[in-house]
Formats: sequence, structure tokens, C-alpha cells
Amino acid sequence: MSFLGVETSLTGRRWIGPDLDTARAAEMMEQQIGLPPAICQVLARRGVPAHEAQGFLTPQLKELLPDPRRMKDMEIAAARFLQAVEKRQRIAVFADYDVDGGAKVKAADRAPGSLAFVAIKTNDHRRAACGL
Repeated sequence: MSFLGVETSLTGRRWIGPDLDTARAAEMMEQQIGLPPAICQVLARRGVPAHEAQGFLTPQLKELLPDPRRMKDMEIAAARFLQAVEKRQRIAVFADYDVDGGAKVKAADRAPGSLAFVAIKTNDHRRAACGL
């Protein structure tokens, strides 16, 4: 089966076009959402349905990250955090020396002055290795 009337490439490799189902899906996607044919063909080959095409092309971080409330005891921890803020209690932030640990401490350090954060760094044995 040729694709666009071409049987092989210059190097002799056989050109294979989309199967009939993929071509139909791309054509239907083009009609439904009005994207250019080439984009619809790529999306159809990747198995992206028409109703998910816009989200696939313009992903939002909040849609890609898991819901933090699904973590064990997150609701309890959030309630305790809010209680500490309301009572103006000190809040300890535990962090290690890798990227997310450093970001955590910096975020706590930049919190509004009304919050009393205490940054507690752990894993001191890695301090020299990280240059901190």
C-alpha cells in the first residue's frame, strides 16, 4: 500500500500511511473541532479522541498533578496547619538538601510575616556533597 502515491523513500524504505480507522478518526476530528488536518492526523495516530484534543494540545499543570487531598491524612494535616496559623503557633518545615527540600525552606522563608516558620534541615551528612 502506498502513501500519497509514493511506494518507497529515497533510501528504499516502504512508506505506509495511516490505516483506514485512523484516517477516519482524523477526518472526523477535523470536522468536529476544526484543527488543521496534519494536527488531527497526529492526534489520531496517538489515540487522542476528539473531545480530548484541546486539552492534549494545551495541557494545564493543575489537570496533570494528582489531587493532594488523596494523600493519606492530608485533610487532617491541612486542618492542623490552619489551626496553627489561626492561633499564631510556630510551624516547623522539615527539609533535606535536594531541590524540593531547598524550595520548601525558601517558600517558608518568604511566607508573610504573620506566620512563624521554623526551617529544620535534615540529612546533614549530605551537606558537604551538595555544597550547602
